[in-house]
Formats: sequence, structure tokens, C-alpha cells
Amino acid sequence: YQRRVHGGLKELEDSQRNTNQGMDIFGQLFGGGGGQERGKGQDVRMRLKVSLDDIYNGNTHTVTYAKQKLRSKAVVKDCLKCKSQPPVMKRVQIAPGFVVQQQVAPPCDHVCSGGAKQVQKGYQQTLEVFIEKGIPEGHQLTYEMEADEYPDRLPGDIIFNVQSAPHPVFTRAGDDLLMTQHISLLEALVGFKKSVTHMDGHTVEIARKSVTPPRFQISIPNEGMPKHNVPSEKGKLIVTFEVDFPPSITAEQSQAFKNILK
Repeated sequence: YQRRVHGGLKELEDSQRNTNQGMDIFGQLFGGGGGQERGKGQDVRMRLKVSLDDIYNGNTHTVTYAKQKLRSKAVVKDCLKCKSQPPVMKRVQIAPGFVVQQQVAPPCDHVCSGGAKQVQKGYQQTLEVFIEKGIPEGHQLTYEMEADEYPDRLPGDIIFNVQSAPHPVFTRAGDDLLMTQHISLLEALVGFKKSVTHMDGHTVEIARKSVTPPRFQISIPNEGMPKHNVPSEKGKLIVTFEVDFPPSITAEQSQAFKNILK
């Protein structure tokens, strides 16, 4: 999967990661847990339900959600009240027993000349989410620092949990696909040949020349789901046959069956 990380944010994140590694020592000295990420907003988790066709073929989804966003630098520059106020010093705890002072933007509870406050709520953010072929059920896609923005800390991450929607023909079972094929009583006795259109449009031939009992199963290799990260390889297509019996037969048909099957 793809991650949307801009160069400046990436450098900032790397700097914070190095700082957190150094804080492990302080955490051990002052009784804190090492390695915990601080100075970052809350992650947002979303369930992303996609069609089984998209998981089979791969596809890109456009997701729009509301977030809190900082106003642009141009708006800050045009705001006379903000320009007249210097940055304020704030005590920030970055590890248990370890507090530093850092400069943050002054509180802005007024409407600037640009028509926006320091933090814009309800901003409509759009992400392009790529669904790879064969992506596992429940797989998480993380888009770093795409959650709410704050003046004094890094944004959290957007985390999508991928789930497949029900399909009218196929059911997923890991790398395999399951389907049910209905056949008539005559086909169950003498054989049949049927065609099934797969999710990418190609045709799968299903045929039998012998008796097919109810709930009988066949396995067709390389017709299942593409394997994640190795889409050239596929699982199996497992077909279960259901025999549709006629609701009734005539006396002549009954006698004919007796004569044939005795």
C-alpha cells in the first residue's frame, strides 16, 4: 500500500523518532515506559468496506472525511492581530519527569482577515486509497499524519481497516474462493458442462461426466484470489454442487425411473 508523506513532514517525523529513542534512557531513569510516541495527535481508525471485485482486481478508492486543519501561512501573515502577538512559551512533558519549554503559536480565538481561525474545523480531506490485489481481510492501511492538525504537535495517522463486502457469486476464504453451483437432477445423473464468469471477466469451465451427488465439491487450482504481494499466484476455486430436485413427478415418470434404475 501507499503512504502519503511529504518531505518536510518526513524529516520532522524522523527527527521526532530520533528524539524518542534518546528519551528511552530518561524513561528508564525516571520510571517511564521507553519508546512511547509523544507530542502527536490521536490516530483515527476507519473501516473501509470494498467489493470483492476490487480486492481481486486491485483498485483505487477516493475517501473524503472531515478533519481539523491549520490555516495556511498566508492567512497568518495577513492577520494583524496574530502578527502583533509573539509566540508563547509552553512547558511540554516529553517523558516522565522530563519537561522542556518550546515556542508555540499564540491562541487565536478571533476571525482573521483571511476569514478563518487558526484551526479550521470540518475541513474536507480527500485521500486516494489503493487496494492491492489479494489484500488480506482486516488489513490495515496507514496514512501517516493525515488526521487532525494542531499548532503544538504532530497530526495523528489515518488507519483504514479493509473489509470485503458480500459478493453475489463468490465467498472469500483466505486465498481461496468458494461458490455454489446449482444443477438439475438430470445433470446430476448424466453430467453437465457449465461456464462461470470470473471477477476479471474471464470464463471458468466447470464440467462433469459422472454422477454428481448433492454437496459434492471440486477444486479448481489457480482460480481463487490473487495472493497478496505475489498476485501472479492464486488460490483455489472450490465449487459446491446443489442438486435441484423437481417438486413432483408424474406416475409415468416415476415408473420410467423405476425401470431405468432397477
